[in-house]
Amino acid sequence: MHTAPRNLISSIVLAGVLGTLFALPGTAQEVPGPLDSEDVSAFVSREVQAAMAANHIPGAAVSITQGDRIVFLEGFGYADIAAPAGVDPDRTMFRVASVSKPFVWMSVLQLREEGLLDIDRDINEYLDFVIDDTFPGEPVTLRHLMTHTAGFEDVNIGASTRSAAEREPLSDTLRRMKPRRVALPGLRTAYSNYGTALAAYIVERAADAPFPEHLETKIFSPLGMTRTTMRQPPYTEGAHLAVGYSGDGDTLSPVAFEHMNLYPNGALSTTASDMARFAIAQMTDGGLALVLSPESRAAMHQRHFGNLPQAAGLTLGFMQSRWNGHEAIGHDGDIAGYKTHFVMFPESGISLFIAFNSDQTGDAGARIIDAVAHRYLPARQAPASLLFSDVPLQGATEELEGRFVPSRRNNSTIEKLFWPLSLGLTVERKSKTEIDVGFVGQHNTFVRAAAGVYVPSEGAPASAVALGALLARKAPDTGKTEIFLSGIGSFMFERPAPGEALSRHGSLLVASLGGLGLGALLGIAGMFASRHSRIKLLACMLLTTGSAAMIAFVPLVVSYFTPALVYGVSAEMRTVFLLPPIGAVMIFASAVMCLIALRQQQRARIQLAGIAFAVAGGSVFLWQLHVWNMLGLGGLPS
Repeated sequence: MHTAPRNLISSIVLAGVLGTLFALPGTAQEVPGPLDSEDVSAFVSREVQAAMAANHIPGAAVSITQGDRIVFLEGFGYADIAAPAGVDPDRTMFRVASVSKPFVWMSVLQLREEGLLDIDRDINEYLDFVIDDTFPGEPVTLRHLMTHTAGFEDVNIGASTRSAAEREPLSDTLRRMKPRRVALPGLRTAYSNYGTALAAYIVERAADAPFPEHLETKIFSPLGMTRTTMRQPPYTEGAHLAVGYSGDGDTLSPVAFEHMNLYPNGALSTTASDMARFAIAQMTDGGLALVLSPESRAAMHQRHFGNLPQAAGLTLGFMQSRWNGHEAIGHDGDIAGYKTHFVMFPESGISLFIAFNSDQTGDAGARIIDAVAHRYLPARQAPASLLFSDVPLQGATEELEGRFVPSRRNNSTIEKLFWPLSLGLTVERKSKTEIDVGFVGQHNTFVRAAAGVYVPSEGAPASAVALGALLARKAPDTGKTEIFLSGIGSFMFERPAPGEALSRHGSLLVASLGGLGLGALLGIAGMFASRHSRIKLLACMLLTTGSAAMIAFVPLVVSYFTPALVYGVSAEMRTVFLLPPIGAVMIFASAVMCLIALRQQQRARIQLAGIAFAVAGGSVFLWQLHVWNMLGLGGLPS
């Protein structure tokens, strides 16, 4: 129930938000003068320490630059709790995961300058295997890879190994994991780790050098990044890798090193001081002269694609974001044991790099960036906009309630269910002007600012503000509702297919397991009533065992759906996926046994009732498994 005072508050918030929302991106903003190192040190240290304490983060390294100078460079906490060893911003390396990607794109631009690559040509011209021609006349190009618009489905199972000895050549991994093309290239963004690794392989072939060595020779060494590498495990003289941790508080535990097969998309290890050098090179005229031309540097900073004019887009190197109304470019990174944030504000020349040796950091990164932006990047007029353009939202709609699935998802393997569960978005209307938005385990209130446009309510956490505004429109081609978050440019959201609504599948799962459970119970009861009939006893045993096998599949498969799937599908898991079809065969055999008993004039009411429940529940269950690519072994990657 919404009381009158709450509605009044919502109206006041809405009025404030309207002013905020339409302080447009083009509005002049106050560009700060030189940052005061002492003030930055005191302020940022407090923010980092508070964020680390709130989220039980063992260690962090932070650098802030402005123009050609390092304003702040500091290590916090422990690189290794057991030692214990502190974090040294010059010598402690962190795995920065997807912050690796800008270096891949830089290497592509370098080879374009040398005439070895054309980013608008079919990538099959550079490969020694074929990306399928799913959409004739619409080839995938390097530009599509660089802007995450290739139209690939997402693939992750088998992307890493537990040891260096198990790793395979990049070319073998790319062939083995080749994804399906599910959308026209250049149509929409769908973040793709595979696409980044594919681009790096093209660089490797064009440059005729292993990709890690190419980066060291062409980028790291010229920029003075002597403690940065994509080798696994990382080694540079005089540096050490921080131990990665996972968990919360008392449950904090070290994480084993993840050896990546698709390594170009996230295997980079670096220090805060090296990333400061990289930021200075990016933020100063001529800073990249040793590695990139001014034209290529501009391409890395300028927007090249966006799903909507109002939402964040992608450059040929970075992702756009907005903090306190100031446009920024950068990238985040997330890998087992580590989390990283890298953001640059081209207008002011300020950059911020934050690396944590924990993968459970909550909103720590967003909180620190937001605090820095509000203190040192004030908007000239009022609160700042969350939108990237003042162009009216075309096809705006208020039909936005329900569950939505991300464009970044899988359609052909057991990963299909993972994405709507982990990255799905829910919208529930609270009032005419308020909606509840659920995303990655958090729920926040958004307030209506215009038709189809909702913004985080006043006092929303930094993590909600970082999502930006929610924009809802009718798709021009299908008329179905699409959802965009203005702070996320790498994917969008759409309605699931009619047979893939999670709420419906949840209800059906309960009903199907209930039917199988009743079948199993009646099978047990039938065994006691069939002691003098071998055929009925056999029918009951088959019924009970088959139903139990199908029921047991659910908790067993849930136990396998963990981050460890990145290491591939085990033999034990493959065996578990045989349980439903084996169970179905047993239930069918039970029905055959019952029919034989009936033909022999034997009464089998209990058995028939059990079979009826098991067949009904099992049929629904098998259909659900088919929808999510979990029926048999067909949905398991090799």
